[in-house]
Amino acid sequence: MVSPLFIAPAALPLSSHPLQRAPTRRRPPLHRLYSYPVCTHVAPHNLSTDPQLQNDNLLRSTNIESSKHPQPPAPVLPAEETLRLLDWPAISAQIGRHASTQLADAYFRGVAAIPIPAHRAESERLLQLTRALHYMYFTLLKPIDFHGISSVATLVHHAAKGVLLTGAQLRQIADTLSAARRIRRFIDAIDDDRVHILQQLVSELRTYPDIDKRINALIDDFGQVVDTFDPPLRRIRADIRTSTSEISAHLNELMSKYADAMQETVVTMRYDRFVIPVKTQRKGIFKRAIVHDVSASGLSTYMEPASVRRLNDRLRQLAAQERARVNQVLRELCELVAPIRHDMSTLCDVVTQLDIAAAKATASHELDAVDVQFDDERPLRLLGVRHPLLSWQAMTQDQLQSEPHPADDDLAIHEPKWKASVVPTSYVLSDDVRCVCVTGPNTGGKTLALKTLGVTVLLAKIGMFVPGTTQTSFSSDDHSSTATIPYFDNVLADIGDDQSLVQSLSTFSGHVLRIKRILASSTPKSLVLLDEIGSGTDPAEGAALGMSILRHLAVGNRAALTFATTHHGELKTLKYSKDESAHLFENASVEFDDVNMVPTYRMVWGIPGRSNALAIAERLGLDSSVIEEARFLLSGTGDGKKDTSARVDIEKMISSLERDKNAAEAARAESERALRQATLMRSELEDRLRRLRDHEAQLRKDQKSAVEGEVKEAKKQIAKVIRDMQRGGGSAQAASRASDKLGKMRISGSAARQTEVVPSKPVDVEDIEVGDRVSVPRLSSNEVEVVEKASKKELVVAIGGMRAKVKVKEIVSVNQREFATPVQQVSSQASKDSRKQLKVRTAANSIDIRGQTVDSAEPVVEQAISKALAMGTLWVIHGHGTGRLRNGIRRFLSQHDLVERITNAEQEDGGTGVTIAYLH
Repeated sequence: MVSPLFIAPAALPLSSHPLQRAPTRRRPPLHRLYSYPVCTHVAPHNLSTDPQLQNDNLLRSTNIESSKHPQPPAPVLPAEETLRLLDWPAISAQIGRHASTQLADAYFRGVAAIPIPAHRAESERLLQLTRALHYMYFTLLKPIDFHGISSVATLVHHAAKGVLLTGAQLRQIADTLSAARRIRRFIDAIDDDRVHILQQLVSELRTYPDIDKRINALIDDFGQVVDTFDPPLRRIRADIRTSTSEISAHLNELMSKYADAMQETVVTMRYDRFVIPVKTQRKGIFKRAIVHDVSASGLSTYMEPASVRRLNDRLRQLAAQERARVNQVLRELCELVAPIRHDMSTLCDVVTQLDIAAAKATASHELDAVDVQFDDERPLRLLGVRHPLLSWQAMTQDQLQSEPHPADDDLAIHEPKWKASVVPTSYVLSDDVRCVCVTGPNTGGKTLALKTLGVTVLLAKIGMFVPGTTQTSFSSDDHSSTATIPYFDNVLADIGDDQSLVQSLSTFSGHVLRIKRILASSTPKSLVLLDEIGSGTDPAEGAALGMSILRHLAVGNRAALTFATTHHGELKTLKYSKDESAHLFENASVEFDDVNMVPTYRMVWGIPGRSNALAIAERLGLDSSVIEEARFLLSGTGDGKKDTSARVDIEKMISSLERDKNAAEAARAESERALRQATLMRSELEDRLRRLRDHEAQLRKDQKSAVEGEVKEAKKQIAKVIRDMQRGGGSAQAASRASDKLGKMRISGSAARQTEVVPSKPVDVEDIEVGDRVSVPRLSSNEVEVVEKASKKELVVAIGGMRAKVKVKEIVSVNQREFATPVQQVSSQASKDSRKQLKVRTAANSIDIRGQTVDSAEPVVEQAISKALAMGTLWVIHGHGTGRLRNGIRRFLSQHDLVERITNAEQEDGGTGVTIAYLH
């Protein structure tokens, strides 16, 4: 029995712990971004040991110093302000949900959220890590297990300075070393070039298995020092158990002797000494006893009889010896880990990089994001981009409103609901464009378009995929599976209202001060986002100032790309100016549905937008008389007729351009759809023809092997019958039956070995007319239609959506009139029968694809179909799960040329978790 007086170091009173310096609020570098646990120093001191009191004292002293010497607020840097305007901390926190370690979690949820790399090389390296982890997690299906990793770099650093770590802290170090070793072996075991960068990264890890083993031998899972390998400690604890037993026995004897004076017969402890509860009115029976405590009711007095005082003193001495020995063991282990502090910092840094990259890869997969590449030679090209915060919000709502999957016989694959509820935006610019003016109605999504672009660029810079789609154009230079972004060294934004009563800033002043800081920080490789430029002041002056700012950024080469939203019509004319800088500007607008009077949140490129202020005001319920009067004034019949008439003409021109562009886009989409269908159909037909030819050759080979095997078996039977007859056994009838069987097999074998169809009588081309159905076994087992007579020896037939030339001598039947020999008919019938000979489940016609993705399972199922075709059925075991694998494979089977139909298996054979494909 373990002594109740034994107190582990982790349970010592707070007075035995030293002062721990509170961590500062400034984010440390990545290799030092770890927590600061409470440690026990060898040398005691008089400072407070409560960490909360330490932090309070530190903050109080800081506030006092600040009040004595008030400091002016630090200037806000444009890049830091941009992160706040783009909701970067919220995005960082969402990505951090996928972190597995405290180290990575602190990286994502720090004061400044995810830091933005300052150099392109670092962004490229982070992207490579994300690609490798994304491939491991979602293609190879091999996620990394980070269990056991803790923030231990600071612990080892403290140990090197003489701080005595607790057993639990030392065990954390051992567990981290063991987990890092497991991670390195796991990554090194993957034989794939696409994870080579991860293998290079973990090659820096040094995990010291001897230290790990030593700590685990001396400290148990609860952080307590064990005495298995320490004889002095084992002897001390044995003495403690003996003394405890003596005290308990003596006190139990006293309680039995004075039972009427006891409040309850139980031995307890007060202030680390054994005592007994005595009735207060009877406490006088124990002479020279020491009172240690009184119960709250006053009815019980906890007394230490004089007869056990010496035993209690002895027990306290043994407990002190135990603590000293435990501390000695801990000190030896601290001296063991102190020299590896630099390697532990590297280990924590490497593991944190892996966890951060894994979190980015998982978040990219969650957003259905696509890979991205930096290319300064190509313009910005982002298709179908969705703002990640809106996507995550839509996912949450989708999960709350999720419904059960459709019936098992519904083989369609549905797009996630959250995608349909977030309207995507595309950004496709030409080579020369340096500035885009986005116009359109209020609440139409202009600011969202700015924020989405800024966030997408920042995601790419931190090494994360972008939440968009792949390119879909069929031009020769547009086939890509990645988004293309020029590398921007900085993202600077002026979004929202920055007015402040405290700083005496109006809306206009706040915008001007932000733009001033942006102009001072922008470079020729910066991305600048300006929301409602020129607003908050006189429209004419605001428009002039906005045009000047945009020209300064674009023409003056002060930014690589500028996106600006505005309601000033004058800014729309920058693209149509007559000077040589007009090609640097582009117009874009957010679409508005004039029929339903609602914005569509769709970006339209090349056409300036209309504000639609009156339509929006009417939809929001403004008095109809006010709306009508505004329309009357805008129509040009009142004062300012010339200006309003020109405005009306511009609006009509914009409407006409919108209609023309919509019609052109519809025609282009239809053309691309038709081209895509034709290309896919051609590819499918060529692939189908190749598979049919390969399958026909395989069938002939299999049939030949089967017939030869039967012939060999029949010869054995005949030889056996002959031997029996020679010995006097057997019968002539048995020999005759064996001989007949052999003859039939030879006929079948001859038919199986026949590779060219030779008609028994020539086919006259004059007997064949265009439109006749002819049988050409080389091309298809079904009849094909004659579409043209190429010559006296060749015909053109239609097979599927293709045409092929065949020789007249290859035709075996015309309109079901046979020209083939009986031998060929036998071969044809054998070929048909071989495809339908098996309708039961065996190991040969079953395949298990559970745990795979749809993309990885399709080639496996394709091979299984080829092998099982002669058996007639294929059993595909996919399980239930979420239904995505089942639906994907069923769609693949239902569209396969060699699959006649598909059904669920019987309940005893797996039910909806197994699909049976009937082949033909």
